[in-house]
Amino acid sequence: MKRKLVTKIISVAMASCMMAGMLTGCGSSGDTAGAGSTTSGGVKPLLTTVRRMQHQTMRQQTAQIQEAQMLLESL
Repeated sequence: MKRKLVTKIISVAMASCMMAGMLTGCGSSGDTAGAGSTTSGGVKPLLTTVRRMQHQTMRQQTAQIQEAQMLLESL
């Protein structure tokens, strides 16, 4: 009997944590303004977010290539 009660309490606690995570967006980063405007603003804010992410990725790749070239030159 006690084991069933503990199991039920743990189940309710886990379900509550999962619901809280869903409601808060699982701790999304500082782009909350962009995410909110995407749902109400349509496709355009989403496209700008995607483009921003692509530019960041390209910058990171360029920096990695430059770092690799510098390492090769130093050898």
